[in-house]
Amino acid sequence: MRNEDPPIRHPRLFGSASVLLVAFFSASTSQATPLGASISLELPHPANLSLEARPSPEFSGSFSLGGLPAIRMNKVSLSMFTPNFRGRWHAFSGAFFIGGILGYQRLKGSTSQDFAVTSPFPATVPTSIDLTIKNLYFTPHLGWVWGMGSPGFLFGLEAGIQVPFAPASELEIQINDPSYAALLSVVQSTSEYQQAESDVETAANRVGRMVFPYVAIRLGWMF
Repeated sequence: MRNEDPPIRHPRLFGSASVLLVAFFSASTSQATPLGASISLELPHPANLSLEARPSPEFSGSFSLGGLPAIRMNKVSLSMFTPNFRGRWHAFSGAFFIGGILGYQRLKGSTSQDFAVTSPFPATVPTSIDLTIKNLYFTPHLGWVWGMGSPGFLFGLEAGIQVPFAPASELEIQINDPSYAALLSVVQSTSEYQQAESDVETAANRVGRMVFPYVAIRLGWMF
């Protein structure tokens, strides 16, 4: 079951951004600007790995991959994945910057639940339920990053807000026991399932549109 805003061509948007990113890092290399790598501990995305570059005293940027590997809390498995592009304007050619992050976010939750059916015969059907929430986001922020202008240690502090847009959600259900596979449509017609589906989609839309605070501590090395 899918629930989404009017379609946004995420791949085309990120394809264009990738071209700009390649041009950005190519310019960095041609000017002999140090490249680097960093890891950041963040809210709302717990961890990000980034490729860094500062082609001029006024500008720096990075490409990052982050999120959260699958963890289990009670009966629910949660995971998060987010690729993103970051640009920074160093207004005074120093550590202070004003920046923006354009990213894609995928949140996935999985759990199991039994549904009771009475037709065509009484049974308790074991199922697996997967909910995926996807959206784009933009994060205006400011901060300080020290050490990007030359080879060596890099350290940064950042804060801002993450603003989501173009949310979409998908709910999937699977029968765990093959002997009950023919009962999938029966399970989906039960009032219990339909109520659960409605509650999940309402919560997914709320999460997909929620504005989060953004905070990051960055450590890295410029080569």
